[in-house]
Amino acid sequence: MANFGQISTFMKAIGNSYLPKGMQTEQYTNEDFNDETKTALLKFLQANYGDKEAGTYPVSYDDLNNYFKTQSVLNDGGLFSDAGAIKTTLGAFNVNKRPDGSFQITDTYDFNKTDEYGNPLNKTPTFGDVMSRLSPSNIMDKGFGKSLYGAARMFGGMRIPEGSSNAIPININFPAPPPVPVMRPNVEEQQVAEVAPQFGFGSLRKPSL
Repeated sequence: MANFGQISTFMKAIGNSYLPKGMQTEQYTNEDFNDETKTALLKFLQANYGDKEAGTYPVSYDDLNNYFKTQSVLNDGGLFSDAGAIKTTLGAFNVNKRPDGSFQITDTYDFNKTDEYGNPLNKTPTFGDVMSRLSPSNIMDKGFGKSLYGAARMFGGMRIPEGSSNAIPININFPAPPPVPVMRPNVEEQQVAEVAPQFGFGSLRKPSL
């Protein structure tokens, strides 16, 4: 199933970048990400860090690719997958596993100085870089999806460059899993188990011959 969560995150961040400082969003929290993204993210955390000691661990693109069995978001269907939504909103991030088993994710929503293919840029993107991705020749060469993603990334680099005042801190929290209930024998079964040996029936699990 397609996951388009990164679109709303991107649009909110771009709109936020035009607001006066006093009106800007202070941070992105759980409420700023859709349920599909949060569910996939929690499964990833439980699978990779559920058995680890409390502490802070860095999460890389390789970690996400290995778990979700994905490659670049530019591969067919990769951009609008659960992995694609996580990689294009969080990217590389830190996860803090607390002693009680809960998780905290910290990151910053901004755009580093690379193009849509991960190649380093020698300058901050400009509007000309945005339009070059939307040119008919680029769309014919790269395809509409890749061109649109490239344009969005260039525009994000213009408005929300890494380390800028428009960057938005991310703070996502998942509570500790509920404790596993301890199975206790039924009271009547327990009474029968205690009384049976008195009448020569032996253990109910190992009946007398």
